[in-house]
Amino acid sequence: MQVKIQRAGSADISVINAPDYLNVFHVVRMAVSPEEMETDTGKFIVSDVTIYDYTFEDMNLLATRYVFKNVSFVNCKFIRCDFEHAEFEGCHCVNCEFVYTSGSILSVPNDEETPRTATRLRTNDEIEKLFKCKCKTLQNKKYVKCIFTCDFCHKETVAIFHRNSIRSPFLDVPNCDRKVCRDCYSNYNLTDKFYGHRHYGYAGPVSRYTTPIDKPNTVILGLEMEFEGDFYGWKELQDAHKGYLHYGYDSSVDGQNELSWDCGSYSWWKYVAPLKEVCNALKKYGGRAGDTAGIHVHASIRDLSMRELSHKINVKCRSGKWNSLMKAVSMRNDLERFNRYANLETAETEHHAGISYNGHGTVEFRIFNSSVDHNEILHILKFVKETFLFFSNGRKKVIYSPESKSYIKKCADAQLAKGFITDAEHKTVLREFC
Repeated sequence: MQVKIQRAGSADISVINAPDYLNVFHVVRMAVSPEEMETDTGKFIVSDVTIYDYTFEDMNLLATRYVFKNVSFVNCKFIRCDFEHAEFEGCHCVNCEFVYTSGSILSVPNDEETPRTATRLRTNDEIEKLFKCKCKTLQNKKYVKCIFTCDFCHKETVAIFHRNSIRSPFLDVPNCDRKVCRDCYSNYNLTDKFYGHRHYGYAGPVSRYTTPIDKPNTVILGLEMEFEGDFYGWKELQDAHKGYLHYGYDSSVDGQNELSWDCGSYSWWKYVAPLKEVCNALKKYGGRAGDTAGIHVHASIRDLSMRELSHKINVKCRSGKWNSLMKAVSMRNDLERFNRYANLETAETEHHAGISYNGHGTVEFRIFNSSVDHNEILHILKFVKETFLFFSNGRKKVIYSPESKSYIKKCADAQLAKGFITDAEHKTVLREFC
């Protein structure tokens, strides 16, 4: 934000560059009279200054916190500003433009070349467009009945306002133009992001995360899905996941989005989990895959030491054919970021190790690039399950299913084309695992 001001008694025009999250009145006040405040009213004073070439937009509530004395506005534009309750003393405008603005900021006559602001009443069409509501004209033409509808629960709220003093009872949904009632704003956790419960291993009744076709001692898979974008489908996401996940945040991701799923067997993920519905909601409402996000899969099995098993897998994947395989199936694009957040050469006790021991008693595979395609995620889960079973059973020969072999080959070809793995590594992966 750039503000041009001129102090009273000075011929110099100062240009102030300030962050956009500050309001213009605060910036001007701090530059001109930072200590002045009306002690009786608790309002700040902006006085004896000229403001040039600035566009004031939707300053309704903000203006009521300030008292303006001997302030001049030159070549400024006022859009949808309601100054009915603001205090202006000795102010005037030069070459200013007013769009859908009510109340007069002029306590002294304006220069002849600029007409005085009019107290024109908003029309029904203007109100409906500005506040996303339906309007009904009342007998007293200065007032209007407004019907607001929540975009989530569709509950209607009816209120009567002066045409130029309307305040919407609803709140904005982040990253979009939808408005919701306060109950929905709270129910769908729109106030902030939070950490999920993060139960990635065995937790709760066995029937919750297994199916009848599972063996008694099956592998349990937990899932963290990071994704980029300014996501706004909060209601749709909650309707889709049916209580099987929590929305959280990760500061290293562009958009800080993370989903922490309940754990389950592979058959549970394939036939029971609402993975497809969640992925569709993410894609439809602003979520996307990206290089700053990743997929973390947690694997665990009863009656085995996950700490010892994580060390065994970690050591194997630091070099040789297993290192080449993990780089191939990761589908990562940024090698530097991969080595920073999923380093295959780091001990399993480190948080950013590619294969690590997690405090929830699981072996965590952090290597995979993000995805919002449910089929891609199922391939990843199946690959982790089969890899985990090989190391936990102590087999000498790696046996992947035809489906996983096809997936490994597709990933290896793509990573070779991107230059993420070398030709020698590509040949090793195809020879040893496909």
